[in-house]
Amino acid sequence: MQREVQRSAPSHTPNQTGSISIGLYQQACRPGADVAAVWYRVSMLHLLVGPIGLLTPWLHDGELPDAVFNLAATFPMNRLSVGKVNQGLPFDVQEFIEQLEQQTNH
Repeated sequence: MQREVQRSAPSHTPNQTGSISIGLYQQACRPGADVAAVWYRVSMLHLLVGPIGLLTPWLHDGELPDAVFNLAATFPMNRLSVGKVNQGLPFDVQEFIEQLEQQTNH
């Protein structure tokens, strides 16, 4: 989805990111899907790719393989609460990476 947004941007600059509207998520999901949950999980992946950098070994030509998204779709994640101070990400990042390594033989 991000790749499509980058291609369609009028002033496309390589490696520049932009926001994706909720409508694009709705179009990409099946009817009845929890689009907010999809957005939330993709946001967590963006953190692991970008600022945290833990998914860098799985990036190929700037894209993550389906195995990353498949695991993120089912991996237990808590929702962040408004007004509550959170320590770290709302899921077990180490376990996520371990399962991803097992599934992808990294």
